[in-house]
Amino acid sequence: MFDVHCDGHGSRTLLSTRAIEQVDQRGGRIELTLRCWCGRLLHHVTGRNGGHLRADAVPVTRVLEVAAASSDEARDHFAGRLRFQTDPADVWHDMAAGEDRFVVVDVRSSEAFREAHLPGAISLPVAEMDAQTARAALARSDAELVVVYCWRTSCNGAAKGAARLASFGIPVKEMIGGIEGWRAEGLPLESGECQATAGSRACA
Repeated sequence: MFDVHCDGHGSRTLLSTRAIEQVDQRGGRIELTLRCWCGRLLHHVTGRNGGHLRADAVPVTRVLEVAAASSDEARDHFAGRLRFQTDPADVWHDMAAGEDRFVVVDVRSSEAFREAHLPGAISLPVAEMDAQTARAALARSDAELVVVYCWRTSCNGAAKGAARLASFGIPVKEMIGGIEGWRAEGLPLESGECQATAGSRACA
């Protein structure tokens, strides 16, 4: 047992060996990092060169409190996210290069679409989306992938639309940031009804 004082709750407390987070031995002294029941990390030094027993509060860091994943885990996690997401800059890069292997779908309301939308986008509101309407809209394009977007990061309409399209067997990615993220990048928008076809991105 370790009898230590914790500033987290302002009194002494007894901690068992289960509270040990880390052990470091240096030249006859043993340095322990303990976690108090209140959540605060404590530094405890003992051993023949440790002098009197002491417990000093170690600054709690919110970033480092939970250890980072291994490099392999991080690679798999972030690479996995890219299978489901793209962003405004990448979408615009490919649009400007004339890439036609994906089609952009706006899942907001028809009114919002008429006011402003991405160049060449197709309007397909989530509330109106079913297998027949989705396939009919996409029949105008030979694209192999659909990129969906909504208003902003806090809007989950794109996620709902992407899930629905995927359930119809349609490959799909979400454009993170939505139309507000597109605007923040200073990228161009169109208004009116989209007349995009397999060979055209023009909207009237």
